[in-house]
Amino acid sequence: MADTRLELVPYRGMAPVVTDLIGGHMPLGVIDPPSAMAAIEGGLITPIAVSSAYRYQRLPDIPPFAEQGVPGFEATGWFGIVAPAGTPDDAIAKINTAFVTALKDPAIVERIRALGSDPLPMAPDEFSRFIESEAKKWETVVAKAGKK
Repeated sequence: MADTRLELVPYRGMAPVVTDLIGGHMPLGVIDPPSAMAAIEGGLITPIAVSSAYRYQRLPDIPPFAEQGVPGFEATGWFGIVAPAGTPDDAIAKINTAFVTALKDPAIVERIRALGSDPLPMAPDEFSRFIESEAKKWETVVAKAGKK
């Protein structure tokens, strides 16, 4: 989206990325907030932007890419609960209700946010649409990257 190419340097986890950034072994890195917060708060690395569509509550002064001239940019990691195809609807509803209830509990929300994430409980049909939209978004990105 920024018409920029970056070299992918595979790492085995976020901790080595943070270590190499602190040590000055690379000029920039893409890191998830939970892995980077201690280094950011300690002044060891400097955040440039967040990849979500909105400002991250633990880093309110760091604008998203969309506010820095890359409109529409959003790249976030997420977790979801899935079940095998054919799982009865009532079982899915029961599991979803339990997770949605947990993700609305203030103590759990506080803990998740303290770790650097934001809970986003969804109904099964919402989550299915979300997965489909993510697949389409990244299919487009991969296709564009392959043309350069």
